[in-house]
Amino acid sequence: QVALRLEHSRDEFRTLVENVPGVVFRAELHAPQRMIHISRNIEALLGEKAERFTGGTVLFTDYVHGDDFARREEAIQEATASCQSYEVEYRVRDARGTLRWLSERGQPQPAGSEDSPPWLDGVLLDVTERRAAEAAIRTMAFMDPLTQLPNRRLLHDRLRQSMAVSARTRRYGALLFIDLDNFKSVNDTLGHEAGDQLLRAATGRLRSSISR
Repeated sequence: QVALRLEHSRDEFRTLVENVPGVVFRAELHAPQRMIHISRNIEALLGEKAERFTGGTVLFTDYVHGDDFARREEAIQEATASCQSYEVEYRVRDARGTLRWLSERGQPQPAGSEDSPPWLDGVLLDVTERRAAEAAIRTMAFMDPLTQLPNRRLLHDRLRQSMAVSARTRRYGALLFIDLDNFKSVNDTLGHEAGDQLLRAATGRLRSSISR
């Protein structure tokens, strides 16, 4: 009866874990951080079956973007040292080569005994769509939709930064104003569509001049 209850409890736990949104995992705390358990949602996320991670055929850390690897490791190390939970966002590249953003929340667990080394419990959530939406909002806030040039809000932000740097370093810069002569007459006589085309053409010339 005890064995049956334990088996039933284990099955309920597995069902709960597999139905949690995202990917639930338990991994070794120290490199190479082999997965002790990882839920089957990892296949939808990275294109690899859970058994390949728990069997050591593939390592989760191999999918972490190289530019973000150190940030994830630093978050885990700080949480381990302070015995606190952590949260970090970073990029991964799945088995198909697609770049995704993940949010990882975890809690390092101390060793229970010599036979039970420290481990890491955590959850992975795909936040790619949220990141894309945030990037779109930033673009709408700071970029002109017609020319895709920085708008007045971004100009003011960069001016404040430059003036702060100037005050600190005693170095100076210059601000250049460029005016399109008779632009109003283009809109009035040829229409706003022609004016928009002129602005795009001017934008292209500015970009080509700056890139030289």
